[in-house]
Amino acid sequence: MLEQRLATQHLTGAASTVAGYVSEALAVQSQDPGTARWSIGMRTGLDDAGVRASIDAGVIVRAHVLRPTWHYVHRDDLRWLQRLTGEKVASSMPARHRQLGVDHDLVDRGFEVLQRELAGRNHLTRKQLAPLLPATGAPHGQVVGHLLMLAELRGLICSGPLVGTEHSYALVDEVLEPDRAQFDAQDATRELVRRFFTWHGPASVRDLARWCTLTLGQIRAVIGDLGLTSISVDETELWYAPERAADGAGWDDGSGRAFLLPTFDEVFLSYLKPNFPRSRGHPAGDARVQFSEAGGGLVVIDATDAGTWKRSLTKARASVRLNIDGDLDPEAYRLVADETDRLTAFTGS
Repeated sequence: MLEQRLATQHLTGAASTVAGYVSEALAVQSQDPGTARWSIGMRTGLDDAGVRASIDAGVIVRAHVLRPTWHYVHRDDLRWLQRLTGEKVASSMPARHRQLGVDHDLVDRGFEVLQRELAGRNHLTRKQLAPLLPATGAPHGQVVGHLLMLAELRGLICSGPLVGTEHSYALVDEVLEPDRAQFDAQDATRELVRRFFTWHGPASVRDLARWCTLTLGQIRAVIGDLGLTSISVDETELWYAPERAADGAGWDDGSGRAFLLPTFDEVFLSYLKPNFPRSRGHPAGDARVQFSEAGGGLVVIDATDAGTWKRSLTKARASVRLNIDGDLDPEAYRLVADETDRLTAFTGS
């Protein structure tokens, strides 16, 4: 099943384009943009410049969507996803907003600033917008963060082109096409559920509820209409699209596979369980380790967790530090070395 998930998520066969992969995945978590681009690059065969080109062209955009963190989504999906889930995500924040003094008046004034300053495709970064946005006396960086998040969730702004390593902001109505059809919440729910299980399956309804803030009731109301197949694993019902059932068959060809998966890769974030089993000589042994460091992730060899990796970037070069099982066989080390070379080549160094 783990192998099927890796294959379904295009880790054993490249997607054709950035647009194609992100559309199929529906959303790619991106609070760490550099490694999120590596997640996309792993699946498309593109280097960082190639992925950035799709961002700069607005083919994919970055916003808080589905839950209170950033994701890359295809430009055609942002509007309906925000209409379906945006208010639900925003409804989890009132207590924090009261602490920060972010009330309706402040939000209205902040949105007016964004509409004025970003008009005419005048794409600005967070650092450029921060001194222009209203303050409350609370830490201004946090106030700015919540104003921008609310503006994204309500469909006012999304990312513009990259400025160095930073995303700029753009007005949605200036960079995305208007809705092509009248919004229907039930149809949108069906589309979200269908695409999640088609490109993330096998997965449970609880996986999806956590992933996108839909309720279990909303998911169960439509899942039987979508032609999906279910299996039981460890007494949990998992759903997938039957046309994707053969995706994991390639794992039987005898060739090993290694992946340097970012901490926030969809392979980890899409599922509550099961996790990748650890190799016998894993450096953490049996200890519980929550690796959540930006700029790194897990080394996975043939669907087994063999350790961690961390990338360091300078203007001159990229380097990767590995902390992996010391008892791996030579072929496994070769696979990891090849994937490490692929990561450094991705960055252009």
